[in-house]
Amino acid sequence: MTELSGGLSAEDLAAVLADPEMDVCTKAAIQMQSDFLKKARPKQIMPGGDWDVWVLRCGRGFGKNFCGSHNFGIAALKNPGSRMAVLSPTAATLRRDAFEGKDGLAKVIPAYAIAEHHKSYNEIHLHNGTILQGFPMESPDRLRGPSFHAGWLDEVCAAGAKAQEAWDMYNFCLRLGEKPWTMITTTPKPMRLIRDIEADKFTKLTIGTTLENLANLPPTQQRRLLRYMNTPLGRQEIFAEILDESDLKNPIKRKWWAQWDQPRVPPPAHIVVSFDTAFKSKKESDSTACTVWGALRVGVRRKGVIRPEWVTLLLDSWKKKLDFPHLKRAAYLEREKWIGMAGEACEVTTLIEDKGSGQSLIQELNAAGVPCVPYNPGHDSKLMRAHAVSDLFAEGAVFARVYDHPQDGRIFVPTADEVITECEKFGDEGVPSDDYVDSTSQALTFLRNEGWLGKESDREFHQAISAEPPEEKDDNGWDDDEDETEPLYA
Repeated sequence: MTELSGGLSAEDLAAVLADPEMDVCTKAAIQMQSDFLKKARPKQIMPGGDWDVWVLRCGRGFGKNFCGSHNFGIAALKNPGSRMAVLSPTAATLRRDAFEGKDGLAKVIPAYAIAEHHKSYNEIHLHNGTILQGFPMESPDRLRGPSFHAGWLDEVCAAGAKAQEAWDMYNFCLRLGEKPWTMITTTPKPMRLIRDIEADKFTKLTIGTTLENLANLPPTQQRRLLRYMNTPLGRQEIFAEILDESDLKNPIKRKWWAQWDQPRVPPPAHIVVSFDTAFKSKKESDSTACTVWGALRVGVRRKGVIRPEWVTLLLDSWKKKLDFPHLKRAAYLEREKWIGMAGEACEVTTLIEDKGSGQSLIQELNAAGVPCVPYNPGHDSKLMRAHAVSDLFAEGAVFARVYDHPQDGRIFVPTADEVITECEKFGDEGVPSDDYVDSTSQALTFLRNEGWLGKESDREFHQAISAEPPEEKDDNGWDDDEDETEPLYA
């Protein structure tokens, strides 16, 4: 738990490594520490001071695995005869990330200092007698019996329901030496455990954001970050904030939908007909959902100044149980209807998720000469995809039509209200359908990727690259300034 300082020059390091009197683990510690300090940022270096637990709470891509393996490996080399525990959420992550990954212990500790590496049970023996022993947090009972001087817990928040039990069992193991210590590297989740650990007076807390390591991330990953910058999920995964569960459960709030109260809609520049498909008509959940969106150039009032921006308006929606022949015909007719309404100046895109029943529909339509665009959501969950577009709603870029009801006042039109209600309840337990949510999120993702939405977010993202983490927001996650969005026409 000694504070690290100073990286050696190449000449000085070569002289140290050539010393025949120095043992191999001391040489390895000096080499490893010197290399680490040349690359590490200040927040990645283990702090000095009187603490029992050091928590590095940081965003995705901050470099916490690099930080954890180097600090823990250096400590292992500097403390002969130590017993040191390494905990990771599962057996797979323990091996893949903590021990054998790109920045795993077996890769960053100089090979000449390792006496044995037992891959089958994640254990490294050093020549100085120190043993690093791995445990998956998914199996807390494996921590009954052993004793340790120190431990590294990686991604403790990802262990879910097993995290508390693993933490309790681990603490019973810290009974060697005068001052056992713990290092935790994790991206947060709404979890009482991490709040309790951080609140302890013997915990040293360091908070880091993804943006601090942006230059070391691939360009593709930098671009993907843009989708989450102004979302609750981004506050957690990028800026390492500990949120309440309610912040993440319902990513699209009803109050964020902008109201289109104009008597007419100007010709859209682009229309997206978005399908979330299914054709197993025997089950209630298997309905095809279709939402239709128009990209419009309107005036937006921000801080008292009106300027033109791109927004999108929900033009129509429907949900039906269809067998495949009827689904194919519905997709064809929907496209033809909007081509006829929009005119030649407006491009109409039929967007279909490239999974499940959507793959068959894409093949059939393309074979029939009906162009459609496949949408591949990758490995992102439905909740992640909804979070990725939630900033568009919060910024007032997503409109739905309203009308004046004699009793209820201004309300959304029925077709829009069905979509808004489903989006609002998405994430709640017991909600049977999310078809409109999928159709909506893939349409808005497409419009943003094609440049029809999100220009303000693009500017904010590039400005934030070198900025400090955002200030605390109010309960909706964003600053409520006096901005208004209103359609303007020539």
